[in-house]
Amino acid sequence: MRLLILLFTLVGLAAPGFAQTKLKLEPPGEREFILDRADLIKPEDETKIRELCDKLLTDKATPIVVVTIESMAMYGGAGMSI
Repeated sequence: MRLLILLFTLVGLAAPGFAQTKLKLEPPGEREFILDRADLIKPEDETKIRELCDKLLTDKATPIVVVTIESMAMYGGAGMSI
């Protein structure tokens, strides 16, 4: 049990370092759900994604946002990897 508590404590101490790593992106507008900066999503797929995301938000209060970017370096993430 002590080992488990120690493990959670160490993970908790490491978490703030990860939380500070953010890309600088403006969120999409309210109920837009898509930020396609890489222009990868086809218009017909955007429609389906918006419908699904809107339904999930309305029915389950589950917000989902789909984001595409060309390069993490373009948004302050040079040297980062996925």
